[in-house]
Amino acid sequence: NLVLRNNSALQNGGGMFNDNSFHTLDNLVFENNYASFYGGGISSDGGGGTMSISGSHFIKNSASNGGGIFLFKTTQIFIKSSIFVGNSAVNEGGGINHDDTYGNPFITNCTFYENTAGAEGGGLYNWGLPSTIINTVFWKNEKAGSTDILGADIKDGSGASTVQHSLTQENSAFLSGNGIINNQAPLFVDEANIKGADGIYGTADDGLRLMTGSPVLDMGTFTGISHTEDILGARFINEPDIGAYEQPCPSLNSISVVPDFNNQTRTVARKQTISAANSINPVSNIYYQAGQSILLNPGFETIGQNLFEAKIDTACP
Repeated sequence: NLVLRNNSALQNGGGMFNDNSFHTLDNLVFENNYASFYGGGISSDGGGGTMSISGSHFIKNSASNGGGIFLFKTTQIFIKSSIFVGNSAVNEGGGINHDDTYGNPFITNCTFYENTAGAEGGGLYNWGLPSTIINTVFWKNEKAGSTDILGADIKDGSGASTVQHSLTQENSAFLSGNGIINNQAPLFVDEANIKGADGIYGTADDGLRLMTGSPVLDMGTFTGISHTEDILGARFINEPDIGAYEQPCPSLNSISVVPDFNNQTRTVARKQTISAANSINPVSNIYYQAGQSILLNPGFETIGQNLFEAKIDTACP
């Protein structure tokens, strides 16, 4: 819960500079930090180090390159369930600039919104080794003042990055592909007020939560990701939503055929009923949530070393 705000650097790392070290950053806010050269929020010149970021907010940071984060010589890079909003780069990478042949960034369940770059990659600029991007929203990011030109959301100089189950912008290099939703408004609750009414990042009234009817609800995937919670610590229900925030209200009414679970963490949620005759096998963490009834029929079993919970609750705000 650390907040790094209104800091500046003459060269690199306005909020934080990482030099050949191993960082795990959870639930941090980097806001309105500035670096003359690289990394308004964070500059990581790892020399073989690692960077793991989750549940964090990069808001209105700025630099010549990598307004939110600049990554160089960092071997392992994991960024999950975080938001990048209003960051800016004079040149490349308004949200993130990965200019590196050391590591492959792995970005999952993030939201890139209204980041800007003068040259390339309003949301993300990738040069060197490829990035893997899963379950991530890119919306209203700008390249040279435009949101609807090639490179406004993602500029991939490696030519080998993969983007899956994500929302991309008009004329993106990633118009189509596995689970890609292109140029559809994600329907945020309140784009004009990212903090929400309480004025605090990372709480239940944040503006970039998803409205009922959003095209990205349940459109993400568990394949290739290791985490099971959003930026607020809420469970992914059914399939993950795309972006940093999970909409807690189930989109489907009922389910009568529930699959077996083997060494998995999953939430099955329905507005009305769950009728289950499946098996839960070690070592799993399974949660059932329904608005009206949960029926555990003959054949249902949970074998030892599992955690199973069932609750009558719509979870709708």
